[in-house]
Amino acid sequence: NDQAAKQLGEPLHRSPPFALVGITRSSDRRPLVSKFQISLAMLLDALKWFGDAAFEESSGVQIVKWVAALERLTATERLDRGIMHRFCIRVALLAGGLGQGHVESAYRNAHKAYDLRSDVMHGSRSQDDQHLLINAGLVHDLTREAILGALAVHRTILRTIRVRA
Repeated sequence: NDQAAKQLGEPLHRSPPFALVGITRSSDRRPLVSKFQISLAMLLDALKWFGDAAFEESSGVQIVKWVAALERLTATERLDRGIMHRFCIRVALLAGGLGQGHVESAYRNAHKAYDLRSDVMHGSRSQDDQHLLINAGLVHDLTREAILGALAVHRTILRTIRVRA
């Protein structure tokens, strides 16, 4: 995870799994259990967005909801500047096996997913555009992998809480 974060240019304390729960923030004095509860709520919200997308007929709306799930997994604060880069790094670290070889392609896919979502949200593509249909599988798979990565992070954190108890 250290290596993956360094390759992508983001300090480790700003990258998953640490970005999800603020574990390394020295200013955050909340107990680990409290941080875990917050990150669990984020994960549950992401699962809701992911599930909602399954019932959409429009591939553009599906993409928007899948990216909303990714944003809920990775956004721990309001990001105005550098939002896409941070989003892509965090998604890549979750979806790319937390540094086990696929981080770079996951970063590129996260960037593409965010661009597709922006195309729909900002009106440069209709939600039923053929290009969105062609790329919907990529966004779905990326979101699924990020959710699975977040679940793995949560298992690790839960084990840590149990060991400390």
